[in-house]
Amino acid sequence: MGGLAFCMSMVWAQAFPFVALQFYEESDTNAKGTITLFLIGSFSTWLLLNIAFFCTIDLGYLGTFFGTKTGRPSTLVKDFWTRRATTRRSGRLLLRVE
Repeated sequence: MGGLAFCMSMVWAQAFPFVALQFYEESDTNAKGTITLFLIGSFSTWLLLNIAFFCTIDLGYLGTFFGTKTGRPSTLVKDFWTRRATTRRSGRLLLRVE
């Protein structure tokens, strides 16, 4: 599944502590409130860092995070287009020489 599976696992990992907190039963409600605040702070930090990361990377690579291609098929497609472009360029060079 490529980048899409990675993104889904990241969202899954961020959501499950909140799900686990719903099953947490403690006689001291202050502890549950402290844990909730910690989880919200952790999630907010994670979200802000992700926003900062996606704002600073080259937007051409954005599809690698949400696409479904894995490493091998992606490499083969890029190699095909690179070879095709090289062939076209060399063909143009031969036409100029003649």
